Amino acid sequence: MWRVSVGSRDAVVPHSVGMGYLTELIDRMGVAVPAVELASSHTLTLRGVPAEPVLDERARAEYRARIEEMRCEIDDAEADADIERAARARAELDCFLEGLARATGLDGRSRSFQDDAERARVSVHKAVKRAVARIMESDPEVGHAISARLVTGIRCVFLAPTA
Repeated sequence: MWRVSVGSRDAVVPHSVGMGYLTELIDRMGVAVPAVELASSHTLTLRGVPAEPVLDERARAEYRARIEEMRCEIDDAEADADIERAARARAELDCFLEGLARATGLDGRSRSFQDDAERARVSVHKAVKRAVARIMESDPEVGHAISARLVTGIRCVFLAPTA
């Protein structure tokens, strides 16, 4: 178990990899730590791990279903001669398809994380996000105080308090 304190407030949460990352970031407050360094210090090295798809089959199926829903919405709006609703639905579909294109390769093929740094960035972000969520469940004020000073990405940092 971990006790996270902010001022006079405490949150008690179970151990997790994300809490280990968070502790290391707090210990090195204000220092940008590469996500790959955090990941390799708490887990086995990521080298040689096969490429993982950005979207798994379940996510791809959910995307396909949502696209079909949006197309039906457009068809219904056009059938009702509701030009504004059809335009909003088309704009939503366009944004959705742009996001999907970024997550897939040519012709919608599955795209994989390209390197250890990207894999580590995603892994560390998810683990820290889960740890902060557990802190918020225990004490929302402590969770928000931690979350407000936390930055994750290729480099992660726990920001020093502002004066």
